[in-house]
Amino acid sequence: MKPIDSIDSIDALVIGGGFYGCTIARWLKRETTARRVLIAEQESDLLKRSSWANQARIHNGYHYPRSFVTAWRSRVNYDRFLREYADCIDGEFEKLYCVARRNTHLSANQFQKFCSDIKAPCRVAPGRLLRLFDPEMIDGVFLVREAAFDARLLRERMWGELRDAGVEIKTDVRVTNIAAMTDGAEIDLMDSGRTIRIRANRVYNCTYAGLRQFDLPKSDIDTGFKFEIAELALIEPPNELEGLGVTVIDGPFFSVMPFPAEGLHSLSHVRYTPHVSWTAHEWPAANPYAVLKDYEKRSRAPYMIRDAARYMPCVGNCTYHRSLFEIKTVLRQSETNDSRPIMFERHRGTSGVYSVLGGKMDNIFDILETLQKEEPAYV
Repeated sequence: MKPIDSIDSIDALVIGGGFYGCTIARWLKRETTARRVLIAEQESDLLKRSSWANQARIHNGYHYPRSFVTAWRSRVNYDRFLREYADCIDGEFEKLYCVARRNTHLSANQFQKFCSDIKAPCRVAPGRLLRLFDPEMIDGVFLVREAAFDARLLRERMWGELRDAGVEIKTDVRVTNIAAMTDGAEIDLMDSGRTIRIRANRVYNCTYAGLRQFDLPKSDIDTGFKFEIAELALIEPPNELEGLGVTVIDGPFFSVMPFPAEGLHSLSHVRYTPHVSWTAHEWPAANPYAVLKDYEKRSRAPYMIRDAARYMPCVGNCTYHRSLFEIKTVLRQSETNDSRPIMFERHRGTSGVYSVLGGKMDNIFDILETLQKEEPAYV
């Protein structure tokens, strides 16, 4: 296998070594005729950005009562994700979804009906769990089925599978330019201060917040992005929260979930997790990762803890450790209904330059199905 600095032509380049980029590269090597597949990752390791700094939740539909399609796709993908990544899953905890009494988009009865509609397991929580909540603040508490993934184990698995498949991996390398052509693209990589130019028949841009940082032809889909600097607080839970995950919906509430990769719990809050936000239209020249780097990262964890304790008093006894700050990217069309579709777009005038955005980890199977068709689509 040629070293990276000798490459002049490859079959496929995947930009971004997150979970989506790694899975797409593996799929290309295993399921297509591509002989040379390269991952170019700017960080020093795989799965180091958004694939790590998130709630580690494997969605089973409960989180999306305002988007039936998103909820249903999560239900379809949930068991498959658990089967295929069983060695990276933590399902040994009880998971509760709670409906607030005020400032919510739905009632407890409506949530139960929603779960019935998407065929998601849901039952009223037993008394020992109900007693953890302030009944003046919570309308209903339900025991559901939801698991978490261990990002550290997932990273190790990705490295092993990519090596076994023969995918080439280059970390600490930055793509500075993509010159799209009708039959592929020429790409400039910055590696240790020098530029390497390669030719690829296929290019898959899986850089999440960096999808619009290259001067590429527009796609046939009019895509708008919203970017957020998001804070995920890592806490040591009180005894009452050991072996428990809790999400309060559907409004400006909170979620506390096991974070297996660090043996802690994560705490997020609809009001306090987003620090700043902007759209690609409002600030087209901004590099979201540069904005994050320069941002003064003052934690809002005390506000998250204080507000969550109004609903679940024991949260007030947690111990705050630190926070993860990352860019969150969503399609602007999702702002009204909280949907999380995938985006798979081919850039106009090219035969093989694509931009890919996943809404959630479990959306990966929707991406692979779309890849087989190689047509721009929202799923």
